[in-house]
Amino acid sequence: MKITIEVEDQKIKDQIITAIEGGSNYWYYLKDLSMLPAKKEGEALSERICRAVIDDGISVPVWDVEDPDGVSIGEISVETIMRGLKLMVEDYNDNYQDMIEEYGDAETADVFLQLVVMGEIVFG
Repeated sequence: MKITIEVEDQKIKDQIITAIEGGSNYWYYLKDLSMLPAKKEGEALSERICRAVIDDGISVPVWDVEDPDGVSIGEISVETIMRGLKLMVEDYNDNYQDMIEEYGDAETADVFLQLVVMGEIVFG
């Protein structure tokens, strides 16, 4: 059986923005952002990352805040977003429903970003 999940780009962007602006900043470090497109006027870093990943297909590497000189712990990309959504539906369905119904908060966004970057919940 194959199940297809459709999630609006804006809902995904909302989760990434919430995670980057506060929900996940206790564990992630964005060491190298040289791959990002030029900043648009008034655009926040989190919005720029979303535009790069979702609109332009760019992968953004992520490091552990406690080991910024170590190896990247994962990335934010279209492929990892799809994996994260699948894991969220399968293993964290309450958080997935909160995201879809727009009841999500920093915790929902943190769960989403950890699943996207690492494929599992490691922190928190």
